[in-house]
Amino acid sequence: VFIFIIAAFMRLYRFDQIPFGTWFDEADEGLIALRIMNEPGYLPVFADSTLLPAHYIYLIVFFFKVLGVSTLSIRAISVVFGLATVAAAYLTGRELFDRKFGLIVAFFLAVSRWDVNWSRIGMHGVTVPFFELMAVGMLLRAFRRQSLMDYALSGLSMGFGLCFYPPLRFFPFVVGL
Repeated sequence: VFIFIIAAFMRLYRFDQIPFGTWFDEADEGLIALRIMNEPGYLPVFADSTLLPAHYIYLIVFFFKVLGVSTLSIRAISVVFGLATVAAAYLTGRELFDRKFGLIVAFFLAVSRWDVNWSRIGMHGVTVPFFELMAVGMLLRAFRRQSLMDYALSGLSMGFGLCFYPPLRFFPFVVGL
């Protein structure tokens, strides 16, 4: 719980001020989300401006409906993924060795400059470590427990990861090795 509080603090401290402004990708995805909201027949599979899958943009639509239309709503998705990544890091570390190692891995990810930075900007990249760690953590758990459900969750994690950010397409080969 303490590590999760640290992770939340790192991602939410002065959340409305840092980073300043709205980045191009955030604005572009926000505009596509607004178009989806305002044009019922517009349901893209990928964003034509970035050629990235639209799953992240549909999350933006959801957050716009819940939190209102703003840059902070877009960035809130990244905060959620960043915090979920800390939990996934704990799962993976625990499955690799033990609970103590899981806590160490979760702590380092909670304060990692790279993950904290991506958790404060509304872009697709923040999804990669979450889906990778979930896929590996669930696969390790499946090996230990021989549970079909854990194998399925590992596959779903990898599959959803591929739907969110294409660079993850090389990850199944890494897992296979």
